Amino acid sequence: MSFRSLALASVAIALGAGVAWADTTVTVLHVSENPAQKAVWEKIAKDYNAEHKGVKVEFKYLENEAFKAKLPTMLQSSDRPDLFYSWSGGVMQAQDKAGFLKDITADVGPVEATMAPTAVDAFKVDGKVVGVPFEVGEVAFYYNKKLFEKAGVKAEDIKSWDDFLGAVKKLKAAGITPIVVGAGEKWPMHFYYSYLVMRIGGETALADAKAGKDGGFKNATFVEAGKRLLELAALEPFQPGYLSTKHTESAGMFGDGKAAMDLMGQWLLAMQGQFSVSGKGLAEDGCRVLPVAVACAKTGHGRAPSGGQSGHFGLRS
Repeated sequence: MSFRSLALASVAIALGAGVAWADTTVTVLHVSENPAQKAVWEKIAKDYNAEHKGVKVEFKYLENEAFKAKLPTMLQSSDRPDLFYSWSGGVMQAQDKAGFLKDITADVGPVEATMAPTAVDAFKVDGKVVGVPFEVGEVAFYYNKKLFEKAGVKAEDIKSWDDFLGAVKKLKAAGITPIVVGAGEKWPMHFYYSYLVMRIGGETALADAKAGKDGGFKNATFVEAGKRLLELAALEPFQPGYLSTKHTESAGMFGDGKAAMDLMGQWLLAMQGQFSVSGKGLAEDGCRVLPVAVACAKTGHGRAPSGGQSGHFGLRS
């Protein structure tokens, strides 16, 4: 199924499996800072509206942190959105528990059959489907090619955690800030610990700990991940003031060449230019992705070169 078809299927579910009523408005709340992505959604809405008289699909957008802050209140208001972006996980489960999400299990059968089970399962709560996944995001270490060359660091040589720490040391010795992070918004910083946990304990580590297995969050996987994070912290790899730096600011710093690496999702490619001083950021061939899972401890479960996350539109009940 194409991206366009999947998006239109989400709207059809919001309308009641394709049944449109006169003068029906479907509000979709999205989190996006990419003009090109917004244009795609607006085109989909325009085409849908043209094909379904009496129906008006409206996209509304909020900046990432504003979205997180305002959505809980909006879901309790009379003008709450019909569909909204979600990262799944605990927040989505809490939204369902509060009665804000609609069970669409019966509606998504044909759509579900076209997708990988892992994508579908990410948006299930207690076996019921509450959202439709539409994208998979890659979280990886992006690096500045010129700064790596200046410090004599070769990305292809970084094959273990110790190699990664060695690269950080080389960058610092060359007077280059190794890593930029927007820790002021917390979630960019959590990537480091979370991905260490998953590389060491495997893909079920977090779910197992939440369920209380093997000592829960006190088991050896989490202790080992903490030790690895302390090893990195001891090298002081981040930019000055990183604890108060916002996500957009860190993206701009990376685009301005003020740090060699950024552990971030694929949205960085657009943001690093948008929020840079020049408004252009790094050239397309100046920003690359490290080819291995550098967040993998020496005795860990290295798998993919990056982490992932999915986006979906949850439907209110």
